[in-house]
Amino acid sequence: MIRGQLSDTIAYDSMHHEYDIPMAKNKTSKPMKRVTLTVNPDDYMAIDRLARQSNVSASWLIRRSMREFLEQHEGENSIEIPIGREAE
Repeated sequence: MIRGQLSDTIAYDSMHHEYDIPMAKNKTSKPMKRVTLTVNPDDYMAIDRLARQSNVSASWLIRRSMREFLEQHEGENSIEIPIGREAE
């Protein structure tokens, strides 16, 4: 695992493939975490198209979707996940 500073402000953790990158913040926000995902190309094309049509980035749309998912499942200890590739 490599964990270290890439610059004065960016840290990288190779085991989790995460970056700590300071983003534009207001007084109450925390630094954003950068993650790498592997997604179905058709899903990404759909997200990218929707993002462009909405004048936002694909990253913004994915962050918003993640936040909505977490709010929907707030307070739950786990979620049911279908078994098998057909669920993807």
